Amino acid sequence: IKAVRSIPSRSMDTRVLLSAAIAGPRPFTAINTHWSVPQWFRGPSGFQATLRKQSLDAEDTQNALNRASGPVILAGDFNNPPSHRHTQNLSGKLQNAFSVAGRGTGWTFPDRVPFVRIDHIYTTAELAPIRCWVGDTAGSDHHSLWADFKLETN
Repeated sequence: IKAVRSIPSRSMDTRVLLSAAIAGPRPFTAINTHWSVPQWFRGPSGFQATLRKQSLDAEDTQNALNRASGPVILAGDFNNPPSHRHTQNLSGKLQNAFSVAGRGTGWTFPDRVPFVRIDHIYTTAELAPIRCWVGDTAGSDHHSLWADFKLETN
C-alpha cells in the first residue's frame, strides 16, 4: 500500500471513506465506502433526512472516484440494491462485479436469512470481473462479497 487517504463523511461524523493507492507492477486504487441507510421508520421528515445523507455519501464516493488514477476497485455497503438510482449511476460508469460475473441472487443482507443485494464491488474497465460470489458472515450482520479480476494489460 503506497498511500491511504481517509476522507471524512459529510453524512456521519463517525464514518470515513478510505482510498488506498496500491503499488506494484500495475498500480491501482482501492476505495471502500459505507453509505447511510434510508430510514423510513423515522417518519416522513426523518426519511427525507436520511435520503439526503445517502445522497451526500454518493457524492463523496463520486468525488473519490474522480481523484483516483489508474484502475479502480470500489467496494462496500451501499445500502441500495442494483436498481436504485445511486447504484445505477455507478453502474453506468463502472462494472458491477456481481452483475458481470456473479451467480445466484447475490443477496448479502441480513446475515441470517439474506434477501437483498446491498453490498457491491465496482471496477473500472481495466479490471475485468471473472468471478464474484457471496461468502460467509465472519461475524458481520452482512455476508461477505468476493470477486476475482483479470487485470487487462493494454
